[in-house]
Amino acid sequence: GRYPENPELQQKIADWVNRGGVLVSAQGAADWASKAFAKKEAKDEISDGKNIPAASEEAINETKVTETINRRTYADYGNDKAQQIIGGAIVETLLDLSHPLAYGYQRERLPMMRNDLTLLQEASTPYSTVAVFSKEPLISGYIGAEQIQKIVHQPAVIADRQGKGLVVRFANNPNFRGYFKGSMRLYINSLFLSGMVEKTQIEK
Repeated sequence: GRYPENPELQQKIADWVNRGGVLVSAQGAADWASKAFAKKEAKDEISDGKNIPAASEEAINETKVTETINRRTYADYGNDKAQQIIGGAIVETLLDLSHPLAYGYQRERLPMMRNDLTLLQEASTPYSTVAVFSKEPLISGYIGAEQIQKIVHQPAVIADRQGKGLVVRFANNPNFRGYFKGSMRLYINSLFLSGMVEKTQIEK
């Protein structure tokens, strides 16, 4: 779906989660949740006591000159575009079998359906990643080499504590068309076992 930038709505959802709500999101919704619950860290714009100078007009013009477009034949377009999309493929993820959301799984390796380019932002703690994409994630179907490299060892499922609640993010749709039963268990566990996920932030 498309999620508008609505600070008031985001605050209402954040308040609901902090009071104990469980927000389960997948693909584009997971990307929205990552931004909605991102930690607001102040950025230091001062360097050595002085303001960082803006780029000069000459530097900007020089950058524009170097941004050339390498010529490709028209016939290359179809193959090049295929490298940038994922029409649908089965990929391998590796579960943390000790995590509450992995309850009921006996094997670390879990195939999931991937038909989206969503990449999850990192978890809030080292213990929040429920599943990652494996070293050689493609099991069946086609994914361009560039897109495969982008997901290697990247998080596939993250469950972050937010106040008294939980935000679960899936890079893939665990309920794809209602027949991907293997990953559907993760979704069900997110709903019914969310209360077992403890806060894992270690104070330094």
